[in-house]
Parts: sequence; structure tokens; C-alpha cells
Amino acid sequence: MIVKKVLIMLAILLFLPLVAKANILELEHEVSEQLLDAAPWKGADVRIDNIDLKGYKPSMGKYDFVRITLPRPITRAGKVTISVSLYKDGAQFKKFWASAHIRLFRDAVVAVNALRKGHEIMVDDIELIRAEQRGSQSVASSLEEVLGMTAKRPINPGDIIKRSYIMPMNLIKRGDVVTLRIENDKLMVRAMGKAMQNGARGAVISARTLSGKEVFGTVVGPGELRVSF
Repeated sequence: MIVKKVLIMLAILLFLPLVAKANILELEHEVSEQLLDAAPWKGADVRIDNIDLKGYKPSMGKYDFVRITLPRPITRAGKVTISVSLYKDGAQFKKFWASAHIRLFRDAVVAVNALRKGHEIMVDDIELIRAEQRGSQSVASSLEEVLGMTAKRPINPGDIIKRSYIMPMNLIKRGDVVTLRIENDKLMVRAMGKAMQNGARGAVISARTLSGKEVFGTVVGPGELRVSF
């Protein structure tokens, strides 16, 4: 009889950690799912890891459902602190604090070659990869937004290109002789002039005609301004 009781006690002692582990895994899954629902990046690859249920104890018992509360909306990847409430029979019976790490994976443009400051970025200089986004700085997410731009600073091979690293390529520089395409709905005249400002495609800059008149035009190509009248 005593041997039987000892065996039962041993079985319970072995079984309880397994139950506790199962409860923790179930709770981690519930927290992870609700964090995914709360994340603002529905179309991106979001992963939740390092869930720390520091306030949870297996002795809290079984629950019917879980509800998490965020002190503030999720706006960036990284560590978040959450409040976890356990409910049973429709009523909250336990509440504790926990934390988790949100990882965000998105399309990102990465440099293939070393890009010096002032380099015009070409198709062979870059590629699109799936990468983890860290911090709050905006990352270029398509090749189109980088091609033809100029590096504002040296960029090493393998660097993810942030939008702050690039700027539009100046097609016209101050002092350049430019073609002024002067046009309206019915007429188009070409004349020569001198650029008074630097300008990238789409920028409006000033120029002077050969007679010295100041005009403003939109940069439409290398050395060419469109002037409306």
C-alpha cells in the first residue's frame, strides 16, 4: 500500500511540470496571436518571440480565455510590455505583466557594390531582399525608388539603404547652359538660357534667358527646362 502511494506521488510530481509547461505554451500562443492582431503591419512578415510571462504562475489555475492590453499602440518593432488578463466563467480572476519582442521583416534595398558619396545608383549596384527592419528609420523598399538617385554618403556592400542615405540626382547644375522649352497649349518654342540653381527631375528652378530675363521652369531632363506661359 505504501509502495502504491509512493508511486502515485512520483507520477503526480512527474506529471505536474508537464501540465505547467503545456499551460505556458498555450498562454504564449494566445499572447502571440493577439499581438499579431494588434500589430499595424498586416501585409508584412511579423514574428513574435522572447515572450516573457514573468508574472504567470502555474498555480493560477486553468482559464477559459486570455485578453492582452497594450499601454500604448504598437508603432515600431522591438520590445513591448503588455498586461495579460485571465478569465474564467466570464470574469477576470488574474492579471499580470509580461513582455515580448516584435520582429518586422520587409522588402529592403541593399547595396551590392560600394557606393561613394555623389554616386548615381544604377541597377547593378543594388538588389531587393527580405530583411529585418530595426529602429524607426525609413528603409527603401523598392528598386524603383533608389534607381537614378544619388548617394548622400558612402554606402558599403551589404548595407540596407535607408531613404535618408539618398537624394534625387541633379540633372542640372547652377551655371549650366540649358534648353528652355517654352510652351502652352498651342505653341512650343525652344531657347537657350543659363541655370541659376541646381535641379533634380521634377524640381522647379530659376534660369535666365540670353536677354537676361528670369524665368522659372520644371526640370524634365538633363539640361532641359519646361517653362509654361
